[in-house]
Amino acid sequence: MEAKPKRASSKEVYDFILNDLTQAEQLLPEQAEHILRNDKKTAQAILARTYLQMGNYVEALAYAQKVLAVKSTLIDYNTWSFVNPARPHGGTTNRPLPQNDSERIAYRTTSFGTALTNTCISPDLLAIVDKNDLRFKFFWSNLENNGKPTTEPYPVYIRSELNFNIGVPEMMLIAAECQARLGKVNEALSYLNKLREKDLLPVISKLFKRQRPKPHLNSLFKNVRSNYLAVANAGLT
Repeated sequence: MEAKPKRASSKEVYDFILNDLTQAEQLLPEQAEHILRNDKKTAQAILARTYLQMGNYVEALAYAQKVLAVKSTLIDYNTWSFVNPARPHGGTTNRPLPQNDSERIAYRTTSFGTALTNTCISPDLLAIVDKNDLRFKFFWSNLENNGKPTTEPYPVYIRSELNFNIGVPEMMLIAAECQARLGKVNEALSYLNKLREKDLLPVISKLFKRQRPKPHLNSLFKNVRSNYLAVANAGLT
């Protein structure tokens, strides 16, 4: 009761996490037998997250690319449509449930996910999100469930089962950020362009590809950050 345990250093905490994940990577199967089981991709994806947090961009990139070599499927939001555009909360055609998500690397769920769906988009994301981003169109609305304009200060989440999965877009964004921080801007843009093909309206996506901009690194990092926020807020992960 009187003991005062020593607080672990940041290095000790990271070493513990990395050791745990590295062992898991070795022990887990290449492919899980069931959706509720994890496989090597899960451990590798979390290792990519961890190394990015540590600022070790070489290792973060290596693990993100390991995952993407096995799983790189992206949802094409251009194939989605509202059942009734006047009432977007009424359903979206071709929108998969989280367990059927083609981008899924690791399935995560909660018993009370619906309690979190009554929320607004964050002002931080709203300030930088591209309004042509189809994730903005299909996940947020200025209309309430009854089709009337919302009285909330920001667009409200279009209610559906929340997606907490670890997915392909996050791995692409980790790879893009690492490539950029390692000075490989064209490689970073390559990952972002793959996401834009699926997330943006076709005309905007084609226009962006024709222009082939070479942004300053700060602009590129802002672009990566806005996509991180869009991915996180789209599934409220």
